[in-house]
Amino acid sequence: MKMDIENKLAHYSNERKKGIGFSTIRKELTNQGLNDEKIRDIIDLLGQREIREAERKNYNSKNINIVLMGLFLFLLGSAITVNSYINGKGQYILWYGAILAGIGMFASGLIRYRKK
Repeated sequence: MKMDIENKLAHYSNERKKGIGFSTIRKELTNQGLNDEKIRDIIDLLGQREIREAERKNYNSKNINIVLMGLFLFLLGSAITVNSYINGKGQYILWYGAILAGIGMFASGLIRYRKK
């Protein structure tokens, strides 16, 4: 019985991704002879799956933004350092704050992205 519900969840989760609404799923489950309590449980579990998937995508999106911001800071600090070295006639400004912050943000975002 547990496996049957898992199969139904997997099937209807794919159907939801194709754009099928909850009302259509409810009608199909009713036609299969399931009682209202089982149907409600399946619909609730489908909703929870969709929420978890949306949260995961949001989490990954935030971490990608952190990675990109870290890369930007690193490149900015490096570019300003190289530019000041080329144009500095023996003196240059090392933008180690931006470089180190960029490396830290890049690594942090990448670790978090791979974690989940």
